[in-house]
Amino acid sequence: MHRITHGGFVQLGLLTTLPSLDVSTTWVTDAALEHLQILCCLQSLKISGCNRITDSALANLVPLQSLTALDVT
Repeated sequence: MHRITHGGFVQLGLLTTLPSLDVSTTWVTDAALEHLQILCCLQSLKISGCNRITDSALANLVPLQSLTALDVT
């Protein structure tokens, strides 16, 4: 597993035109996903193998209206 810090996700939240993001097999947490809510152009998100994300954290992705592909395997 790779580490991406909470601060890293704060910075990702500033990239509002980011079209895709792959953080598979990282130590992403529920709190980190909150920072992705403002990525209005995000179309594809891969969070497979992120064992620290709970089902309830996926609610943070609801505001992502452009999201068409989500990999949670």
